[in-house]
Amino acid sequence: MVNTEKCIRTFAPDDTVLHAKEALINDWPDNFGSKPPTTLNLRILYLGHFLEDSATLRAQRQGV
Repeated sequence: MVNTEKCIRTFAPDDTVLHAKEALINDWPDNFGSKPPTTLNLRILYLGHFLEDSATLRAQRQGV
């Protein structure tokens, strides 16, 4: 499923991508359609790259 809907959430820079995915699934927006059953079924795209679950958000923002 590809979705162009946007959702704004706030996380700490040292949170992992996995933590962000878990938080999103736990509070799934109604306008996003059907909720993925697990975080394995959810991929987050940032600046043209899929984010790795183990990376911190800080590392992603710095381009690491």
